[in-house]
Amino acid sequence: MLIVAQQRGKQVIAACCEHAAQAGVRAGITLAHARAILNERRILEAPHTPEEDERSLQRLARWALHFAPTIAPDPPDGLLLDITGCERLFGGTVSQIRALDAALQRVGLPSRIASAPTFGSAWAMARYGARRVSFVEDGNLREALSALPVAALRIDEKTRIALGEIEVRTIDELLAIPRSELAARYGAALLLRIDQAYGDADERIEPIRTPPVFVVGHTFEGPVRRSDFVIAAVGRLLDDLLAMLAAHDHGLCELSILFDRVDADPLMETFCFSRPTRERKHLWALIHLRLDRLRLGHGVEEVTLRGEKTERMQSRQIAIWQGAAAEAPDDASLGRLLDRLTEKLGAQAVLMAAPFESYLPEQAFTNSGASTARSPAGKVIHADRPSRLFPQPERIDVMAVVPDGPPAWLNWRGDDVRIIASAGPERIALPWWTGDASTNAARDYYIVCDARGRTLWIFRTCEYGEQTRAWFIHGVWV
Repeated sequence: MLIVAQQRGKQVIAACCEHAAQAGVRAGITLAHARAILNERRILEAPHTPEEDERSLQRLARWALHFAPTIAPDPPDGLLLDITGCERLFGGTVSQIRALDAALQRVGLPSRIASAPTFGSAWAMARYGARRVSFVEDGNLREALSALPVAALRIDEKTRIALGEIEVRTIDELLAIPRSELAARYGAALLLRIDQAYGDADERIEPIRTPPVFVVGHTFEGPVRRSDFVIAAVGRLLDDLLAMLAAHDHGLCELSILFDRVDADPLMETFCFSRPTRERKHLWALIHLRLDRLRLGHGVEEVTLRGEKTERMQSRQIAIWQGAAAEAPDDASLGRLLDRLTEKLGAQAVLMAAPFESYLPEQAFTNSGASTARSPAGKVIHADRPSRLFPQPERIDVMAVVPDGPPAWLNWRGDDVRIIASAGPERIALPWWTGDASTNAARDYYIVCDARGRTLWIFRTCEYGEQTRAWFIHGVWV
């Protein structure tokens, strides 16, 4: 098995299986060279995907939480486990390491494992030790590391090559050199790696952090056909789920309820909420409305509630003065309204306007679903804009007192009106990088008041630096 990567236009070996390594294949050689070494053997090739390797290592680290509470991935193919204090759960360190090795063997992952007083020494023994599974005690740490190559100290390639030039290849030979000379020639990083391996310098790892899982369930003693019993069970499970969420200061954004039925496939109902919430009354109103329409078939054996998506809820300031809490904006009430409308009308019928990056006023906002409109998609321009903006500008005829000046008369929708006041212009240039035919087009906007008391937002188009006689009305203040 060969893992092939692309490097500078060439196909090189990133990793290979044990059989290929025994035949002489090693990382870094070209694919053609590896094929020549393996000759007529059957070869399986796969592309090298570092991103997928990283995700797989993260999954393996989460799986290894069965054996240690603190685990950090050690890319590209290692794990660092802190087993301090938990070996008694397995009957000792040796039993714990053997249980981990047996579990890896069952899932088909060949491994090298070492237990040592420090992360550095465990890393060295696992990768360069003579045995596949090693156990190192405090008393024989120096003896165990002395015969290993200097690369076992996790030093960079430049330092390793420099040490090889002076015939220093093992850790024992390296320790024979005075520390002052090592620091002067190779820097403090080499001394730090030595101290970390022997426990003279502290080394900490960044453990993986698994998000909390919010799942509750109930299994009936037998199939239950009465819907009121099932609904009552859902209500109790909802209370338990909300208690778990409150303990972690999270709120529900998406909830799923799974019903395992006797005579049919499992039935799942999903509820999405526009704001993170833990309000029981609001949640139950939405859940109960849908549960009344469920078809339970010949009975339900198990009910499971899962918080599919959760978010940390914002803490609210405790009111000091009486009535201050009532005056504060209540985002939760808006969320409850949006959730009820979405449940009754459908997600496609409830939309909210969100800012969008665009120079065109008619494209500065976009409509999105209520559950996705919480994070603004663009910046809001703080300028004087009409309260009613037309979806598309409407063509008007105007007459000006002086050329290129503001209009004194206009005709809109067949109605002639006289302009009594105007302000402007405000130029809005269109983006030149759009690549269309009007890359140099711009608009000169005016705010005008007519004789009927209306305030209108009109503009004149400009192309290639020259003003044209094309006028439009874009909005009105109401």
